[in-house]
Amino acid sequence: MNIQMKELELLEKIQGKYSDQEVDQIIRKKYKKWQKRATEKMSHYDKQERIFLAYKEAVQQFSDVNLPVEPALLEVIVSEDIEKTNKYVQAIIQFAFKIDPFRN
Repeated sequence: MNIQMKELELLEKIQGKYSDQEVDQIIRKKYKKWQKRATEKMSHYDKQERIFLAYKEAVQQFSDVNLPVEPALLEVIVSEDIEKTNKYVQAIIQFAFKIDPFRN
């Protein structure tokens, strides 16, 4: 038996296994699963981008007032919520100037 005959037999078995409606249902189910995974990945990438932008902004704000940037501190204050991050950065900057008013 040659390869083409085997392929034809296999095709005939598959065609008789599922109706068009069942195939459509399987495809829809697979597509929804794929779409969900793609959405989750994009959500993760968006979150990482927001955190990166907040991190970058925090570093810039500390640099603008000549405060050293400590990675351990940034891990605590930086979040995906840039407004919250800015609030924490400003609180630390104000605290630093209270300790050493001649800092700048």
